[in-house]
This record gives sequence, structure tokens and C-alpha cells, in this order.
Amino acid sequence: MKTANTHVVTNRIVLTYEVDGWPVGVLTGYDDEQGGLTLEHVIAWKPNALRPMLYEGLRHAWDVGAAYVTFCLADDQPHARELERLGKRFGALRYETHERLAYYVVHK
Repeated sequence: MKTANTHVVTNRIVLTYEVDGWPVGVLTGYDDEQGGLTLEHVIAWKPNALRPMLYEGLRHAWDVGAAYVTFCLADDQPHARELERLGKRFGALRYETHERLAYYVVHK
């Protein structure tokens, strides 16, 4: 049996993205306590929900005063290259690579 990773942080953020009153996705992350937000999970249940979800997630980050948003992508993640290109369209810059993980930041 595989075990789940446990990661406990303060100031957790869970944003449910809704269209016409129905949830179509969720974004999770946390306040990194250095002025930014770390995006952990982006889950889209409906086609074409990803881009508007990311837009709303960034808008939320700026509205709560975050100076930047960070996230990481695993090289072996399905669609990693497409997700990287999408992130770059939102202004994401790769700032570090460690083993199979690439780390990105989007500044306000």
C-alpha cells in the first residue's frame, strides 16, 4: 500500500472555482510567510476551466496582497511542457531546477 505525504502549513488557501453556481475546479496553496503564495494543487474537472481558474487564482493572490506566486512542476508529470507554456503565458519564470522538479514564480 502506498502512503500519502502529509504537509501541514498555516494560512491554507482553498479556492473553489464555480461556473453558474457549479464547482468546476479547485486551487489550493498557502501563504509562504515571506510575502507570497505557494500554489500546491490545481484540479480542473471541466474542459476549458484551467485558464480562467488560474486567472482568478492570480487575481485572488494580488487582492490579498501577495507579491508573487510560486509553484513547481515535475518533469515526468503528464503535460508538463504544456503546463510550463501555460504558466509562461501568465508571466511565470523558472527560477530553479532540482532533480526532476522545476520551480516557477509569477510576480505581481
